Amino acid sequence: MKTTKSKIRCGGMLTILVLALGLAVEVAKTDFTFSESPVERKQLRVLFIGNSITNRIQNTLDRVIQASPYSESTFEYVAPDGATLQAHMYSENTMSKIRSSDWDFVVLQEFSNRPTLPNGRGRSPFYEAVANLSEAIKESGAQVVLYMTWGRRDGDPQYPQISPDYETMQQLLIEGYREAARQVDAIIAPVGVAWQRVRRNKPELGRQLYSDTIHPSYKGAFLTACVLYATLFDADPTELAFNDSLSAEEAAYFRSIAKEVFIPFVDLNGDGIVDIDDLLMLIEHWVQDEPSVDIAPPPFGDGIVDVQDLEVLMSYWGQPVDDPTLIAHWALDETEGMIAYDSTGTNFAFVIGGAVWQPSGGQVDGAIQLDGVDDCAITGSIPNPAERPFSVFAWVKGGAPGQAVLSQMGRARWLCADPSEGNLMTELKAAGRGVNELLSQTIITDGNWHRIGLVWDGSHRTLYVDDVAVAEDAQDNLQGLENGLYIGAGSAMEPGTFWFGLIDDVRIYNRAVTP
Repeated sequence: MKTTKSKIRCGGMLTILVLALGLAVEVAKTDFTFSESPVERKQLRVLFIGNSITNRIQNTLDRVIQASPYSESTFEYVAPDGATLQAHMYSENTMSKIRSSDWDFVVLQEFSNRPTLPNGRGRSPFYEAVANLSEAIKESGAQVVLYMTWGRRDGDPQYPQISPDYETMQQLLIEGYREAARQVDAIIAPVGVAWQRVRRNKPELGRQLYSDTIHPSYKGAFLTACVLYATLFDADPTELAFNDSLSAEEAAYFRSIAKEVFIPFVDLNGDGIVDIDDLLMLIEHWVQDEPSVDIAPPPFGDGIVDVQDLEVLMSYWGQPVDDPTLIAHWALDETEGMIAYDSTGTNFAFVIGGAVWQPSGGQVDGAIQLDGVDDCAITGSIPNPAERPFSVFAWVKGGAPGQAVLSQMGRARWLCADPSEGNLMTELKAAGRGVNELLSQTIITDGNWHRIGLVWDGSHRTLYVDDVAVAEDAQDNLQGLENGLYIGAGSAMEPGTFWFGLIDDVRIYNRAVTP
């Protein structure tokens, strides 16, 4: 299956493998997300340096801390409206405040768009200010925390050519804060990532995080406070019993998101379990700067794949994982009935025709057997695949040329066999003329089990068969809709597109997975 399995050739790689297998026993079931609750809880002294993005969450954060076991902690703020970190760097008031007390942490929050701008338009002053302020902070004996902010609601109207929309701006902010943190060895409070999760998973609620196009509403402030709490106290925000002015349901959801952003993506190849394939991916990139496998310390790694990443990976060894980026998963393990359940709990599929459940006949437990005439499963609406990187994988057996594994209603066949040879192909592509389907030269209708997949990372489409890339092209956008899916039929359920054979374990992620 995997070409990487042949790459363990030298003694060094074998040493890593032996170490990994030892760690599998030593750290199995260890939780690396948050520290264990200490018997005597440390009360912290924390200084925030920022602007209105900080002062709009100050009261909410103070209430969260007061409702926590760390209620005797001291939080102070220097956050005048419109301030940049460069302005703070030259402010005697700010510098005196840094030197005035024995702070445990000093939290730096930059003007909302500065980390997104290229050299000469603000980005260099961002790094310079972080470096100079961090030097003063460390001299005072405190640790530096970078408060990663969120993208503006509709992109940056000041620099639309750089950040035309929210997602673009958020990604630039993530990259900017990560780079700054690496330069000064700072901790990141991944607030922007939490906002991104909400905006992706619940778009309507995501827009309610804003009071205008920039600043947080009371909902955005609560989510932000939960992430900052988890960052500063290394504590699980889901254990807080404080809802502020939110409903119990919304507060619990925001607390769960605040926890999720610290959970590493240990299922590196997206097959639902941490095993030898994930380990081989990590070994392949040993002592390299490879973000896709740099999982420790959470949430962004430290710029090198090393023993820290190995320890976290092995703590999940052999276990099924709950990946927050898995937005739909039809295991197709049912034994009866007309419902295919989504293990993420949000999008069940309705089975039509004479489909037959095969409880022990799948590649991963059970599967669904389709007759190639009128059998398929129909899902509800899914997030638009054109809005962000995504991945889709499924196990298949059987089929014939022209038949589809997964299609979006009224749009395109995502995974199908081409009508001539039965090679894997996708019709999901950019809008406009002159854009072609992506066709591989790998047959998937030979009667054997194959794991097939499509990954779009925002700039390239890649097709996979048995976890090997079999076709790739450049594609900087896709034409998609929030329509439902047909599992086992074409986008219009036309004759000849129904799958004749078995389909198993269909997974959709809102990230680019490298199998």
